[in-house]
Amino acid sequence: MAPDRPTSKPGSSNSSAANALNHGTSVLREHIALCREYLGLVERENHALSGSDPFDAAAFNQGRQSLMSRLSQSSESLQQFRAQWQEWTDDQRNQQSEISTLVRLAQDLAMKILVLDRENEQHLLRRGLLTPQQLPSAQRQRPHFIADLYKRGGGQG
Repeated sequence: MAPDRPTSKPGSSNSSAANALNHGTSVLREHIALCREYLGLVERENHALSGSDPFDAAAFNQGRQSLMSRLSQSSESLQQFRAQWQEWTDDQRNQQSEISTLVRLAQDLAMKILVLDRENEQHLLRRGLLTPQQLPSAQRQRPHFIADLYKRGGGQG
């Protein structure tokens, strides 16, 4: 086994720790792929809203709904891996630079999505396609959620 792999996890054998690591890496990569797909959708929506052509909200909403259900499933998988990850010692987690890199990448993508989505909401408001009452409250949106994650070190510990 590679030296940077966790040698043990409480109550686990070496191979189950390696399996958990491989599974976690896979779950993170799948989540990142979904985030990239969602970012692409939000970027296309932004481009469409920035132009002067009529905006087809139904097409973007359908794509968003499809991605949201997949992102929800991915989030559940991430939560399961996180529970395993937290059972490892700090030393074991610190040795997993790939996991840390993937978590940071997922956070960066989430931040880009949130910023661009907020910009799209502003475009929709300006075009009269959305009223202020249709926007979620600031409390529900938790505008500082991602910034707080960064301050806490990505919730990795």
